[in-house]
Amino acid sequence: MQLLRPGLLLLALTQLIGCGDRVVGWPIDETVAPAVVATLPSNDDADVDPGTTVSVFFSEAMDPASISLDTLTLTDGTTAVAGTVDYGGVVATFVPAAPLAPGILYTGRVTTGATDLVGNALADDYVWSFRTTILQDETPPQVSSTVPASGATEVAVNALISATFSEPMVPATVSGTSFTVLRGTTPVAGTVIE
Repeated sequence: MQLLRPGLLLLALTQLIGCGDRVVGWPIDETVAPAVVATLPSNDDADVDPGTTVSVFFSEAMDPASISLDTLTLTDGTTAVAGTVDYGGVVATFVPAAPLAPGILYTGRVTTGATDLVGNALADDYVWSFRTTILQDETPPQVSSTVPASGATEVAVNALISATFSEPMVPATVSGTSFTVLRGTTPVAGTVIE
């Protein structure tokens, strides 16, 4: 068996380790443009959780300096969504500054400013869209105030009586049956106006 001299061993180790971001044995494509191979949420997804983050998966490692809010954007119509962009491996993640609005169509875009490790740019902007789910309102409405106030005294006998609700109500559900005024236990005749 032939032993390597120390100088040759160092040279061999240098070749195995590689230089810079390159891993020896892993070919670096110097001419083919990188591509977006998947997104989460995917194109045309519906019922996406408004608390989601947006991930973009690339076909190869990208230059981290080229992945930013300038090259990865999320919009609601023409309005940019505020957030931050993180990158690691082959995945870029857009993290919204606040939960997305429910029931809205959002558009993601990765521009040709995104480049791989040798400077190849995406061939074209990659654009996709998804819709957030409509949240179910599980909080029952409440009467937030009344005129006259509860327990008021010396109220004029011809005063209008009103109630303000904590949220919009279905008009057909507010009627003389659901909104009543009693004198003792006897209903007072009147009309409910929306």
